[in-house]
Amino acid sequence: MGVKDFFKLFAGTQIKLNQLKGKVVAIDAMTEIYRSLHGINTHLTGPNGEITTHINLITMTISKFKKAGVSQIYVFDSAMPPPLKKAELERRRVARVNNLHAIKITPAMINDVRRIIQLLGIPYMIAPNGFDAEHVCAELNKTNRVDYVLSTDADVFLYGGLALLKYEKRSLMLYTREDFIQQTKIPDTNIVDAAVHLGTDFNAKTAKIGPATLIKKWPTLEKTPEQQAAADLFNTRPMLGQIVEPRPNHEELLQWLESLAFNRDRMAKLLTTD
Repeated sequence: MGVKDFFKLFAGTQIKLNQLKGKVVAIDAMTEIYRSLHGINTHLTGPNGEITTHINLITMTISKFKKAGVSQIYVFDSAMPPPLKKAELERRRVARVNNLHAIKITPAMINDVRRIIQLLGIPYMIAPNGFDAEHVCAELNKTNRVDYVLSTDADVFLYGGLALLKYEKRSLMLYTREDFIQQTKIPDTNIVDAAVHLGTDFNAKTAKIGPATLIKKWPTLEKTPEQQAAADLFNTRPMLGQIVEPRPNHEELLQWLESLAFNRDRMAKLLTTD
């Protein structure tokens, strides 16, 4: 979910992928997998009935970025999420159970995506225990190891990120920390303290506070102990591990895709970057 209504606080700018040529983007793997499955009524399936829609979209996304000359680093969530996120994860689990049409992201799907990026030679990282992928993405951006973060979560800004790419319908939007500060007049050092009042994955929102009232009242709002704990987490910097740089093997990838009922010739053409 990220920060509720955060993107109502300021405006982004529509951007074309080819404008990012030569840049490096950290990609929140989980949000990309979710995007590949969200809002689709009829899914692609493999020979055993397994859903393969995510494989198709992730492969297409990687190919588009490579053809545009954009370098990618995929970041995966740790096996142990932040303790403060326990309540939010339970809420999501219940929501999925109650929604008969919801597609659950499984460990197998995550492994599928990891296999794709490994066989395509795309660098990746796994967040350390107790940290989300977007936290690591933000740290990579904050320390200038990447130019942008691709995610749907506004948490990236609370973690210190500078520039966020976000798909909205079919458009790629760019939101920057600088634009947030200029448009809201909330100082850089106060972004976390202000934003927790809207509600995050780690804390409940402040009653009767929305985007408009937050901008007017944030200097006078007092945080609850829960909101302070969330703010402390957002201000914690993770220890980054090494970026894994696998050796590509397109033939093995094509054989695997073909075994899942993908058309080999179509996928080979898709993966050609010349």
